[in-house]
Amino acid sequence: MLHIVAPDIHTASFDGLSWDAVAALGELTCYAATTPDERFERMRDAEAVLVNKVILDRDLIHALTSLQYIGVTATGVNNIDLDAARSRNIAVTNVPGYSTHSVAQICASYMLDHYSKLSGNANPAVLATWQSQHHFSYVQAPFVELAGKTIGILGAGAIGRQVAAIAKAFGMEVLFAALPGRQYLDTPHISLEKVLSESDVVSIHCPLTDQTKDLINKDTLALMKPSAILLNTARGSIVNEQDLVEALEQGSLAHAYLDVLSSEPPEEGTPLLECPHVTITPHLAWASREARIRLIQETACNLEAFIRGDKKNRLD
Repeated sequence: MLHIVAPDIHTASFDGLSWDAVAALGELTCYAATTPDERFERMRDAEAVLVNKVILDRDLIHALTSLQYIGVTATGVNNIDLDAARSRNIAVTNVPGYSTHSVAQICASYMLDHYSKLSGNANPAVLATWQSQHHFSYVQAPFVELAGKTIGILGAGAIGRQVAAIAKAFGMEVLFAALPGRQYLDTPHISLEKVLSESDVVSIHCPLTDQTKDLINKDTLALMKPSAILLNTARGSIVNEQDLVEALEQGSLAHAYLDVLSSEPPEEGTPLLECPHVTITPHLAWASREARIRLIQETACNLEAFIRGDKKNRLD
């Protein structure tokens, strides 16, 4: 029976979602979370490992001599040394597309929060003022339409395209940015510089790679409109956080909505936590209940395919 270890299942199943579909495929040992020092001991005899954010670096991959399969319970695989896995003929899979609608919905919520001003118009103080007015309508925080605004999207995968579809439904113009190291065959793209300079909203949906690390930095932020907002639901390190803090403090960017940070959870004193004009959510955009159900089901399907000798969502 296949020995399966899942060292960090809490974020996928914190509200009781079942891993029975995976357990049916072998002897499953689950841990809510695993520290770097606990990784080897917990996974030393594993033949299959299912990881979300636990890092499997070169040394650990070579030390896990029984390991045959790594199933990443996410889309991004920047926590896995793929070259090390290939050198040992270890199969690696991920789960693309499971959170597309979940993340896109959060991005839409960010835009609506900024432009519709609901929180500024729907609170007890505003309602109390409304009661004292002589007019049927009272607007405390004037709002503007998304229609006619331009959104620049960095990343044309499933999530980026879904955000584009929502933006078009709002009547927005959509621009896709050409990113370094990427080829685009099916979607028109323009230069990153032009996208940043023309967009009212910039939404990041690309993977974290050597070429996208610090992609949004002092120079690229300077290209954006002072009235623009930045959304990041991809990976924190795509944005140089200190440069973003300076842009927000100087008023050269209107607002940033961040679901991801370079260090998670953030340490006490992280500058962004004290920064004006920033809204931070705790890496939750992927985590609708529906998305997590799909994630666990597809994780089981990937592993079942490996056991059969088939390839499904393979990255090795």
